[in-house]
Order: sequence, then structure tokens, then C-alpha cells
Amino acid sequence: MKIPKSRSKQSYPKMKINERNVINFAMCNSAVDRDGWLMKRGEINKSFQKRFFALKGNLLFYFEKHDDLEPVGVMILEGCTVDLAEDEREPYSFKVVFHGAGARTYILSADNQENMEAWMKSIACAGYDYVKTMVAELQKQLDELEKAEQQKQQGACQSSEPNDNMAAARGSARPRFNPFNKISQLDADASATRPRRRSRSSDSKQSVGSVGSSRESFLELHEQFGAKIKRQIEERKKVQADQLKAPAVSYLSTV
Repeated sequence: MKIPKSRSKQSYPKMKINERNVINFAMCNSAVDRDGWLMKRGEINKSFQKRFFALKGNLLFYFEKHDDLEPVGVMILEGCTVDLAEDEREPYSFKVVFHGAGARTYILSADNQENMEAWMKSIACAGYDYVKTMVAELQKQLDELEKAEQQKQQGACQSSEPNDNMAAARGSARPRFNPFNKISQLDADASATRPRRRSRSSDSKQSVGSVGSSRESFLELHEQFGAKIKRQIEERKKVQADQLKAPAVSYLSTV
């Protein structure tokens, strides 16, 4: 099985990989994130060859046949980028670029646009850095949801306390009454408790029993006394006029 060589010795230290353990991981019944046929361009021979790929975590295995026991090679998908490749022979080709001195670039090709996009997304999301970023983002969203739920529960508890107090106040409060009816009610109570005065004479039976009759007796009295006063004024005027005329007559008689 071809395992990618370590990068430049000056920049990176050598890493020892147990080939047998890697092969066992490729052959075990662990979950496969994605698998299928792709065309792979050779490193020395630039022709495309058909290979069966299986993606497990951040390891991309490729086999000559679907039922092979051991993979032909493996890619460790760390520190790499995925982009479209320009190859006239394969219209749906893309490349997996490993950065650094002496690093290799893998050219792969799918049979249609949909498969190409699906493989590019799966490979780009297989790295540890991407998974770490996604876990941190999900943890942040979870914390925000928990915080919002706690605030919601606290708000519900605070809003229920005033309602309970108001309900208790309503239960212990005195019954309501109309303040505009208070004066009339007091007058009614006073009239009911006030002792009645006895009439001074038996003529009180002739007192007016209604407002309309009292108004008529008042008018009668007004007309009666008004006529009397009017006669007195006329008589006084007449006397004054006679007094003014009397001296003139006596003077003429003496002359």
C-alpha cells in the first residue's frame, strides 16, 4: 500500500506509520462516510485509472477493485485544500492539494457534476480542523439555546409571582362599589334613620303632596300679593299727583 511520504525533512519531522494497522482499519467494518468509483491520475504516468475510493474519517483509501482486501494507497486529509482541476480529458476533475515543500497534488475525476460536488464537499469536511470548528460552533449554539431557555424560565417565574399576588389581593379585597352612588346611599340611609317631625296643626293635611301642586300655590300667592302691591303703588302715585296739583289751584283762586 502506498502511504504518502513525509514532507520536507527540513520543515517537518519524520512520522512513523504502522502500515498493518492502517490496512486493518481500511478492511474493518467501521462506518464509511462515502465510497464510490473515481478516476485518478497517476503520479508518474499521467493517464487516468479507475479506482474505488472509501472515505473513513480523515483517511481516504483507494482500491484497484471493489472487493480487494487491501487498499492500493491512502490519503491523510489534513492540511489540504480541494479545488477544481483543469484537465481537458476529464471535464469533472478536481484536485486535492497538500501544501508544503515536496507535497503531492492528487487529481481525481467523477462521472458527473453531482458526484464531483459531493466528493469535493466530503473531502473538504473530513479534516480535523474542520470538525473542530464545527464542534465549537455547535457547542456555541447549544450554549445560546440553554441560556435562552433559562432566561425564558426565569421570566415565566417572575411573571407568575405578580399574578399570584394579584389573585390573593383580589380574594382578600372588599367588594367594589360605585363612588357616584355613595352620596345617594348616604342620603338614603340618613333619611331612613332621621326621626320624622310631627305637624303643629291639623291643617298640615292640606299641604301639597307633589312638586307640581307646590309650584301652583306659589304662583297663586305671587299673583295675589303682586296685585295688592301694584294697587298700593298706584294709589301712592295718585296721592302724589294730587298733592302737586293742589298749590297751583289755591294760587289761582287768590289771584
